[in-house]
Amino acid sequence: MEKTLYTLCKNTVQLPRRCHGKDYKTYYPGVSLEAQEDCYPEELQRSENLKNLKELLNSDECRPYIENVGNGVTVYAEYYVEAARYERDSEDDEWEWADGDCCYFRDADNEPAADKVGDINPIKAARIIAGYTQQQLSDLLDIPLMTLSQWETGKRNPPAYVKKMLFAFLKHPEILK
Repeated sequence: MEKTLYTLCKNTVQLPRRCHGKDYKTYYPGVSLEAQEDCYPEELQRSENLKNLKELLNSDECRPYIENVGNGVTVYAEYYVEAARYERDSEDDEWEWADGDCCYFRDADNEPAADKVGDINPIKAARIIAGYTQQQLSDLLDIPLMTLSQWETGKRNPPAYVKKMLFAFLKHPEILK
């Protein structure tokens, strides 16, 4: 006997990751799955009903997020639904995993939920996700290091147009080439 079960999972990956920085900043589904050695998957809910889990996956409850968990550790978290086939020999046996490699990702907005960023300044979060140090970003964009530091700590705020250009660059660094 066999059946397919679907599992809503959450993966978290510690940031920054120099080798995956570009992936994180684009926020496309499957980022944490690419960093298997560094991800921490957690099964949240299992069901035979894919439709219900996909609805939950696309709700605001399952938006990716960036969170400062303390001690200088920042994580990126995302959700997905995994499909797997389970089998058993008789009614008395437990269901055992047989195989599975199909994943469903969010169809809804995949930008990280701003309310989960916590005490991380959005400029700092974007810089970390892009994989830059303050010094590297300062040098690259000719922004004084002290100014960038003050923007990240909230002591000063950049003009709105500068903020938009900064976020555009961090999401698409190729625009400077």
